[in-house]
Amino acid sequence: MANNIGTAQLELYREGSDIPAVLGTDAIVWVDGRWSQSRAVEYLADKAREYCEAYNSRATTRLEWRRSVYLLGGRRRSITV
Repeated sequence: MANNIGTAQLELYREGSDIPAVLGTDAIVWVDGRWSQSRAVEYLADKAREYCEAYNSRATTRLEWRRSVYLLGGRRRSITV
């Protein structure tokens, strides 16, 4: 079964915060609509891991992904995957 994620921004959180970190245009990913939902979630998790590792290696405040994305492209809402 396909997914309906499309273009989204990973919602990354600083440790101890319940508000997504403001990252501007960072952490934007595109998910192919032909992929299954599980493949799409696996791809998002990989991208979140890569982004957090790169950020955390050079910052004092750590980021974490809590399985949520902000949908772009006119849908403008957060979903948990």
